[in-house]
Amino acid sequence: MNCVNLIGRQTRNSSLKTTTAGKKYLDGAIAVATANKAHSVDFFNYTAFDSSAEIIGRFIKKGDLFGITGKLATSKYTDKNGVSKTSINIIVERVYLLGSKSDTQFTEQKEMMDQADNFFDNLE
Repeated sequence: MNCVNLIGRQTRNSSLKTTTAGKKYLDGAIAVATANKAHSVDFFNYTAFDSSAEIIGRFIKKGDLFGITGKLATSKYTDKNGVSKTSINIIVERVYLLGSKSDTQFTEQKEMMDQADNFFDNLE
């Protein structure tokens, strides 16, 4: 079975492109927190096509939290020094909008203000 599910943050703003055959696509990367290491992040490249590409291009900006479901794809190439390389890319099949970076910052600020209010309420 070849299935990948990731939740993370968009690492850069990506723009929608079109193949010579007219198919829409978008290349991007997602930063995913590593569960077993404190403050560790893994980065994964992805390619989205058609409606998934349009959704990412239109609604997901750098720093936004989102999820993707897809499959792994490998490709082989030769770098400029003549060395054979293999790259792994995620082909996106579904996109999940989970919130913008500003939404997260707002939520964190509101929680801090609520904690401060509770603190001062308890002093009275």
